[in-house]
Amino acid sequence: ASLRQGMEGELAGDVQAGYIHHRSEFDFAQSVREGDGDIGGVTKFQLGSSLAFAGGQWAVSRPIRDSFALVTGHESLRGMKVNVNELSTGAEAQLNRMGPAVVADVQSYYPRAIGIEPPDELEFGYDLGPSVYSYESVYRSGTRIMIGSEPLLFASGHCEDSEGSPFSLQVGEVRALDDETAEPQTVFTSREGAFTIEGLRSGAYEIQWFDEDVLPSRFSVPVDAAKSVELEKLVVLLREGSE
Repeated sequence: ASLRQGMEGELAGDVQAGYIHHRSEFDFAQSVREGDGDIGGVTKFQLGSSLAFAGGQWAVSRPIRDSFALVTGHESLRGMKVNVNELSTGAEAQLNRMGPAVVADVQSYYPRAIGIEPPDELEFGYDLGPSVYSYESVYRSGTRIMIGSEPLLFASGHCEDSEGSPFSLQVGEVRALDDETAEPQTVFTSREGAFTIEGLRSGAYEIQWFDEDVLPSRFSVPVDAAKSVELEKLVVLLREGSE
């Protein structure tokens, strides 16, 4: 704001204000002039926003003047607020109920880091992904960054042979049948035939037992499973000709 007085006694004043939000920008200006008994003024109001599109996803953002990064979240993050590029003055963008976060000031052909701040309500052990994504955008382009994943589950079960006796003290390897990129895990059975497996997602699995006389065992984890899953009893069968 400013107030000035001219050589002939006329008065002039100006007021300016602005506000930058994750989804829009707001500017307001008011000027007033007084002289010769007359008062005049001009009011200026500007509201700017953008509609961003990248990787098949739409989002509302403050004005984009060059390139941008659009941050979307896995379904498991629904309802949470994820801050992007957290600064002392606040987050540069935010993933929330209004949609994906948009970093609107990415400069083309220059390296840019996109920092992800985990929300407070995130459960322990949840895989949000890298805390920082670094990339270089081309001229006036949009880049989509996907964060989060399906929560990992803990499964427990029990194995027995065809006669109902515990399949005890055995070792095997668990593989996901519908995700070839998933790393296999080693599983052990106790004297009672019990076993536990951590870090599973929904889907079908197969246990390849290290005992070559034993056929593989299969089980599945439902999509709507809780964090801890009790599997159905696995009946282990021998290969034909094995005793």
